[in-house]
Amino acid sequence: MAAGAGSGPARVGGRRRRETYVLYCDDSGGEDDTLRSAASVSGPARVLLALERELRRVLRVAGMDELKWVGLRTREPRLQAARAFLDLTAVAAAAGALRVEVLLWRPSGQARASRLRSEAQRLRPLYGRLWRGAAKAWPPGRWSVFPDQRTGMRWQEHSPALAAAWGRGGGTLSALKEASSRRSACVQLADLLAGLSRVEADARPRQDSEAWRQRRALRAYFIEACRRRGLGLGEHGGLLAARHRRLSIALLRRLPVQ
Repeated sequence: MAAGAGSGPARVGGRRRRETYVLYCDDSGGEDDTLRSAASVSGPARVLLALERELRRVLRVAGMDELKWVGLRTREPRLQAARAFLDLTAVAAAAGALRVEVLLWRPSGQARASRLRSEAQRLRPLYGRLWRGAAKAWPPGRWSVFPDQRTGMRWQEHSPALAAAWGRGGGTLSALKEASSRRSACVQLADLLAGLSRVEADARPRQDSEAWRQRRALRAYFIEACRRRGLGLGEHGGLLAARHRRLSIALLRRLPVQ
């Protein structure tokens, strides 16, 4: 899938044609959870199209239509599909063909003003930060952004600061549209990465169930999959942490507000 993905934009009539990029994103957890997260997967459209096909092939082999983090418990076909999703992610990110970013935060650690805001008011600036990170990480081009479906988000009402981020360096936002996770395997991948990043190494759920042991094993699998490809994925304070151009996972002390 990643072969040739790192090559530059094609030339048309002696001029360099701007790359077309795609970004998929989703979040995991709620205000009553210890940890929440939001994840984005971005890259050239041709790479994301190839990735979508590979992920769909994994789902067909597993005999399932959708891989959801909340449904990952003990069934081996689902766990195998999740491992295949993570392997494809590690390969593409290590090749420089894909960028993954995950932002984590603790609801209990936020200021009272944040807790009083609506869900959309909390999440839209956070998603905006993911989008700005992607716009900066790739060369200028045309972007299509596909967040998972969520009620009341009013995605078209993004802030002037976010709009300016796409234009920096000549980039443009061509499309911003919700995507159904059932129809988009790349959204499912974002959901998996967001959920996986919420698993803390030293945390113990109220019931230390087999499902949570499997999730922790899946977390360890992703760390090793990245390590084998020379992509350092470590831990900080019991959480996954990475600071690479193509893989970034970080804990936010305070949520962005615009």
